[in-house]
Amino acid sequence: MTDLAPTELGQLLEDARRQTDGTGITLREAGKRAGFSEGRWRQLVRLGRGPGGTVVAAALAVGAEPAKALAAAGHPNDPEAVQAFTEEARRPKRAGTAVSGLAEEIERIRALPLPAGEKLRAAQGVIALFEDLARERHDETAESGQ
Repeated sequence: MTDLAPTELGQLLEDARRQTDGTGITLREAGKRAGFSEGRWRQLVRLGRGPGGTVVAAALAVGAEPAKALAAAGHPNDPEAVQAFTEEARRPKRAGTAVSGLAEEIERIRALPLPAGEKLRAAQGVIALFEDLARERHDETAESGQ
């Protein structure tokens, strides 16, 4: 996997990304197909977790099974959960939803068995990615006139 640390979810997504369209697609293209930035894609692969809808969007973008991706990210993967997360992943995004999940991600980082400095850097990275996502959503909303 490029320079990304292997996680179960990361390995699943990266393996699928490399096989997408027969020859693989770039990280940027994978993120674009999933509806978010290359940075968010990298974060998802590196951390191995994210909101359920995000995990499913990434899986669908590269042809991976949503249930396997959810399980790898620690989410429920029963049929009802898969359906709910898939509906969420396919729902049009709005600017206000760009930061949903931020508090959850920060709490997950706080629970990691890492030194405080590493937790801080990880949290700063997550916040920066959520800011990027919020800007992207704002720009998309402004362009569409909503």
